[in-house]
Amino acid sequence: LSPAGGVPFAGRQSELAQLHGDLRAALAGQGRAAFVRGEAGSGKTALLDAFACQAVREHGDLLVLRGTCSAYGGLGDPFQPFQEMLESLAGIESGGQTGKAIAQENARGLEAARPFLLQALVEHAPGLLGSLLPTTHLLQQARATPGVDPDLLARLEALVSHPKPGSDAAVRLDFGMTAQAAQPPYWMQNSLNTQAARLLQAISRRFPLLILLDNLQWLDSASASLLFHLGGHLAGGRIL
Repeated sequence: LSPAGGVPFAGRQSELAQLHGDLRAALAGQGRAAFVRGEAGSGKTALLDAFACQAVREHGDLLVLRGTCSAYGGLGDPFQPFQEMLESLAGIESGGQTGKAIAQENARGLEAARPFLLQALVEHAPGLLGSLLPTTHLLQQARATPGVDPDLLARLEALVSHPKPGSDAAVRLDFGMTAQAAQPPYWMQNSLNTQAARLLQAISRRFPLLILLDNLQWLDSASASLLFHLGGHLAGGRIL
């Protein structure tokens, strides 16, 4: 198996077996979280790459979403790994480091899921527009996505262009602020946590999700709050 597009992967059979067992439980509606721990350079990312490649090949409708925490942006870049994974689902180019093999295996599934993402955004998570998802690029992708209902596109454009004052769709974050100021206030964090969890649950009802968050030692506090919230809402979902 060459998960990184040429570098062979061998060993770690017990770890792979455990991860595949967790995935089977998640596919049966028993959503869960698993942590991969080890010293720097011990092969944690390579293990995740190999597991994701195997999982996509074995489960045709599985979507792999990946976010990487950065040692450079890190603690001062709110929601960085979740932004990265949602942008990949929306078809927006980002600076993510998803493995090439995973991207190739996953590309058709992500494209097929895009109309469901847009539907779920409008119905369950309008507050993520402009906060975790950039609206300009999102609209460009939505207009170019085959199979998007014209009425849905019109609703999305209306939410972006004319958010109601005080509504969730009016929530915005300025990602150009300093690390100290960039953390959203408590009420906004709760709203975004709830909506992001609802969005992922809604998508998982149609497409099971394998979410990979790499380099958690550099996780920002906003993402940590969202991860903790999502972990409490995995029951009944097809999410690992």
